[in-house]
Amino acid sequence: MARRALAPIARLTSTAGDIAQSGDLSRRVGPVEHPDELGRLAMTFNEMLGSLQASSQVQQRFLADASHELRAPLTIMQGNLELLRLHPDMETQEKHDMLSDVEKETTRLARLVSDMLLLARRDAGCPFAQRPWTFRGLLLKPSGMPNAWREGRS
Repeated sequence: MARRALAPIARLTSTAGDIAQSGDLSRRVGPVEHPDELGRLAMTFNEMLGSLQASSQVQQRFLADASHELRAPLTIMQGNLELLRLHPDMETQEKHDMLSDVEKETTRLARLVSDMLLLARRDAGCPFAQRPWTFRGLLLKPSGMPNAWREGRS
């Protein structure tokens, strides 16, 4: 009688152990047969698995996107540096242009890594540093042309 009464708990425990071992977050502990405490525990466990699965999928997409975003500037930098190494007699202007591209991509990589660090800190619960800003300052920073705003140009 005790074994029969504890069988649903044994199934729940076994399934949870299987999910933990396999890492398969798409599995669930089974249908909820009764709306009692054990049924609510199974439902809650399934909801938790759904949340973990969704979080894992978001993380996988983020890693794929981040890898792609980091790969592009690295490829440009590697190509330019290899050309500079293979052609030391290249014209000065061409060398300057290639080094300028490498510098831009290095800045882009630094920004990407900084953004990723900011996201990681936010996910870890660290508060953002809040600073006041102005609309004008926001417009001027990306353009690099402070006079354009004053002269009414977009």
